[in-house]
Amino acid sequence: MTVGVTVCTGCVGSTLGSADPLRGGQHTRWEELAERGDVRVTEVDCLDVCTTDVAVVRPTAQGRRRGGRAFWMQGVAGDPVTDAVEEWCRLGGPGLSPTPPVLLAHHATPPED
Repeated sequence: MTVGVTVCTGCVGSTLGSADPLRGGQHTRWEELAERGDVRVTEVDCLDVCTTDVAVVRPTAQGRRRGGRAFWMQGVAGDPVTDAVEEWCRLGGPGLSPTPPVLLAHHATPPED
């Protein structure tokens, strides 16, 4: 089962801005990641966190059964962080594989209901 990542299109690309060396910036990274097929990327207008480059890694059903919960992040921009998201998803994501330290540094608190 493919791990899902939800990204906020309202803030995507805001962390690196014009300093991002990739044409199309972070949005292009998410598109390429989805095209490779190891991660299901869902784009939404807003995740109600209102910081920069917000992304949520969602556990698979198996991951949820093992205690995995959605992992919210901010400032997820650039190749190293995006590559870490992709690798974690390949390994099963929340509940099936430990959160990589580089992603722990980007942890964000989800909005209250």
